[in-house]
Amino acid sequence: MVNEVHNGPRVLTKIERQALEWVALFVSGKATVEDRVALKCWLNHSSGHSEAFSAAVRMVRLTRRHEFPGGEQFRPAVWERPSTRRAALGGLAAVVSGVAILRPPLGLWPSLAELSSDYRTGIGERREIAPAQGVMLALNTRTSVALKSAADRPRVALIGGEVAVTAATRFTVIAGGVAASTDQGSFDVRYTGDGICVTCTLDKIDVEGGGSRRNLATSQQVTVNASEIGKTVTVDPVVVTAWRQGQLIFYDASLETVVDEINRYRPGKIMVARHELANRRFNATFRIDRIENVVADLERLANVSATQLPGGLVVLS
Repeated sequence: MVNEVHNGPRVLTKIERQALEWVALFVSGKATVEDRVALKCWLNHSSGHSEAFSAAVRMVRLTRRHEFPGGEQFRPAVWERPSTRRAALGGLAAVVSGVAILRPPLGLWPSLAELSSDYRTGIGERREIAPAQGVMLALNTRTSVALKSAADRPRVALIGGEVAVTAATRFTVIAGGVAASTDQGSFDVRYTGDGICVTCTLDKIDVEGGGSRRNLATSQQVTVNASEIGKTVTVDPVVVTAWRQGQLIFYDASLETVVDEINRYRPGKIMVARHELANRRFNATFRIDRIENVVADLERLANVSATQLPGGLVVLS
């Protein structure tokens, strides 16, 4: 068998060139909100896409100049926008333009419903309100609520985000098509892009949604979608409500889970470049008032490298 020797520069594959175009766009500082949405779609297309993007990020981090392997100067065919963006967007552009005000991509600005709420917290902000006598409501980061109380049925609507309730009287939180209530107890309701999660942190609560009803006791949690209430699981209430003490606590959590949660508390966006990294598991505790140190902490705890790109984008590879 004769091994072939290639003296010239290696020819990049289509995916490798696309990955370099994506990196070049974000390095240029010209990336838009739609670009971020399209990049996520492109990365999720296959493991080969995410691996190529990770390699492109490493190349830029090492060279700090736009060059192809072998010395070929890098000039994307479409500098203003990669051709991959147009392919990834396809019909997405119309969708984004139609719903951006109602449901902004990546949570980069408040939705119309959030702006019309009675109380709203910003990035990393937390606050407490008393929506009814005998009721204390804590609002986590990026949370919006609307007061819906009547004299005999005090309640609030959670438009998005997370709230913790401590009630000495009957009180209800409505999130989407889900209602969580207690006569005298404490509970946490989280309503994000991942769905609705309800946790009983003290005493007893009732959860209604998906055409059914469930009673929860202390340390029990359920997730709810439009059709059903999921399986009841046991959790640690201290971990669930650690945000109230200014902490984020993770036990045997995947890097993807940790990053998704951290992204709620800081501006910009952290992304994981490769699927195998996303599944890497570890324990960690982060202080919300020091969230600016989280990227360096993730590099150390998850054994990854971080590349800072314009627009607040951080790529872990």
